[in-house]
Amino acid sequence: MTFAGFGEYAVDFFDGLVADNSKAYWDDNIAVYRSDVRAPMEALLAELAPEFGAGLGEGKVFRPHRDVRFAKDKSPYKTHCGAVFELGRGGGAYYVELSPAGLRVGGGCFHLAADQLARFRQAVDTDLHGKALEASRRPMRAGKPRKASDDYDF
Repeated sequence: MTFAGFGEYAVDFFDGLVADNSKAYWDDNIAVYRSDVRAPMEALLAELAPEFGAGLGEGKVFRPHRDVRFAKDKSPYKTHCGAVFELGRGGGAYYVELSPAGLRVGGGCFHLAADQLARFRQAVDTDLHGKALEASRRPMRAGKPRKASDDYDF
């Protein structure tokens, strides 16, 4: 299957889930989730795997159920669908998420080891890298979308 976009009812599905985060809603709409959200996300990962999965392994779509054991909010379902290519703790990762707000992408590291964190802090505490990192964050803080001209070399 090639990625041809998310299904026509993907955002509607999440809008409905935000309004009614219940097992009844989930059960009534599971077919829409599978066809318009989950299957396209899996197709997107398969298509991105040669470029973004190289060295990171297979992409993974996160489960739709929330872990509510220690949460005050006991809503059973996530109101987004996220997926990742990752090495694991301390390694790099690429993330994509579909929600009622739209499509979000990101990359970075998760749970850096102490020595990795020290090297990162040292790297950004320089005029060259620190200023470039700060400049790249300004549009994000202002809520502005990135433009192709916002590319920075680190």
